[in-house]
Amino acid sequence: MVGYNTKVCQSKQIDTTDLNGDKVMMNLDKGKYFALNSVGSRIWEIIEQEIYVKDLIKYYYKNIILIRKLVKVMYLII
Repeated sequence: MVGYNTKVCQSKQIDTTDLNGDKVMMNLDKGKYFALNSVGSRIWEIIEQEIYVKDLIKYYYKNIILIRKLVKVMYLII
């Protein structure tokens, strides 16, 4: 089971290409394909290097806080 202290990284069995900012992927062993939206695509890029799940969560938490602050500033400006 995947938990906070689990290290994750990209699977070498997945062939990936970029399509207008999203990732289109194919599992070469299973012959299955799928696509990731911009958030999933960014996570895929981050896990190119092995990373703990908890660090991935921290990364997104910090970005959410930053985005909220930017939205508040933009709201005040408008």
